[in-house]
Amino acid sequence: MKGNGAVCTIVATNYLAHARCLMDSVARFHPEIARFVILVDKIDQRFDVASEAFEIIQSDRLAIPNTKWFHFKYTLLELCTAIKPYAIDHLFSTHGFDFVIYLDPDILVCAGLDALLERFQDCSLLLTPHLTHPLDENQRPTELDILRTGTYNLGFIGVARTDEAFAFLRWWRERLYDFCVIDPPRGLFVDQRWMDFAPSFVSHIGIVREPQYNVAYWNLSQRQISCSGRSFMVNDLPLCFYHFSGFDPDDTATLSKYQSHSRLARVGPLRDLVEHYRKLLFDYGYRECRNQTYVYQRFNNGVEIPDVGRSLHWESPGIVERIEDPFSDEGYREFVRVWNRPLQIARTGTPPITRIAYKVYRTSSDAQAAMPDIFNGDYSGFVTWLRSVGSAKFNLPDVFLAPFNERADTASTEFDEPLTHYAGREGERPDGSWRTPPRSSRQVPSDSISPALQTSTEGTDLGLTRLARQIYDKRPDLQAFFPDPCGRDRVKYLVWLLTYGKRSYQLTGVSLVPLQQQWAAAVDSLPNSWVRLRFRVLLFLLSLSVSAGPTVGRFLRAPIRQFYARYRTKT
Repeated sequence: MKGNGAVCTIVATNYLAHARCLMDSVARFHPEIARFVILVDKIDQRFDVASEAFEIIQSDRLAIPNTKWFHFKYTLLELCTAIKPYAIDHLFSTHGFDFVIYLDPDILVCAGLDALLERFQDCSLLLTPHLTHPLDENQRPTELDILRTGTYNLGFIGVARTDEAFAFLRWWRERLYDFCVIDPPRGLFVDQRWMDFAPSFVSHIGIVREPQYNVAYWNLSQRQISCSGRSFMVNDLPLCFYHFSGFDPDDTATLSKYQSHSRLARVGPLRDLVEHYRKLLFDYGYRECRNQTYVYQRFNNGVEIPDVGRSLHWESPGIVERIEDPFSDEGYREFVRVWNRPLQIARTGTPPITRIAYKVYRTSSDAQAAMPDIFNGDYSGFVTWLRSVGSAKFNLPDVFLAPFNERADTASTEFDEPLTHYAGREGERPDGSWRTPPRSSRQVPSDSISPALQTSTEGTDLGLTRLARQIYDKRPDLQAFFPDPCGRDRVKYLVWLLTYGKRSYQLTGVSLVPLQQQWAAAVDSLPNSWVRLRFRVLLFLLSLSVSAGPTVGRFLRAPIRQFYARYRTKT
């Protein structure tokens, strides 16, 4: 089938470079196919619409009932997947295409898709399964992981202009309107789990099992990549499109963040394809796009919307009818009221737990395991964890922590003695911070209710915040490079946290303030003014290295390493 068809993808502005790369690869092999990008964001001065080699359609222009609430109730990942059937239906209804193909923005087309397009002559729907053969039982992701996320990978779906396809799209839209969520306990994983019904509902369905389509980390064990001249092959067939799911262009070692066994150093010819794709992304503006803000991430007054609270409107009957625009000032005030409302399940006289705090708790299995009774004996530990780790992890603005501020001071005294009911490592509290050991033992960092600067009893060692300790404990490379992060290596580790750590872990707001306070106090505590100046210069150079990109970073790397080595034992 040639000609009257379209390819579309869905992105926010921060993924615009990926969309450009995808659409350029489509145009290279199929210039006859129309190209559309559905923008789950606002078109503004950040880029020039007229200069793009595809048509942009804003998601709020699609025929989505009560579209403002639809954009509010879903996280960015959930929203981009929930919009999919609405976008496909829009292209059919407004342009009269014979077929529409959806591709995830992190896909690269590497060869012609003619054989795939021919299948629209007999099929209403085309799908690619995650797996075409059983997996080795020791491999991850496992078959059980695949079952949890869905049989078919919806990084690709092809829909033909047929009555049964339109009937399926209507059903799919209705299900995704409210139930396009990541909720494994209820058996839901965005749009994919719903697609498991497709072979039962659609008679003329094509299951695309050929190995050259939708190659990705989850099926690499079943597909052998090779290189023939300037072309890539898979199982001796031309590689049609590769899905770079979980690929981070800033990480030069990892193929996908969703698995760890396929390191780029060990994937042979695929490494050349990955490097080619990385270069394309930077050529298409990845550096400028990656940190763009997402318009539906905040209320109109600028306060960030915590994703963990988006679904809580279900627990407040009538709020959708009362509030026309949830992003408005009226919506903000209502959500502050709803999310900060104390739960009724707490007994009279016990400290209150707000609805959003309890949702954070229910979402964090680590917190549940460490603090099983947050309404009574674990309340103080929960407040500690929520105001430091929890607020940073779930991006809770201060307004949603305010109900706990009054009890902060009274809660801090409850950590003077070990909490024997917590079965963690010796010395560790339920929130992951560390209690003070006997004076005869080596000093261990300790956090308080406030994540501000801590000073040890020896007067020279600076403790770590809970977040800094958590990062350190999970990084053997940091442990090797900063063997004494609360002593002689404290300033250097804080420099790393405020630069590369800030970028790697996307540290913002509440998590950065205590680190910056520790940095200032640590530098001021150094006895030599010349050394203090050197460390301030080091922070500036590392910040420049992180923000300026790989070229400047490579130029600065050698002198920075020399500085670290020279002052490893001098502070």
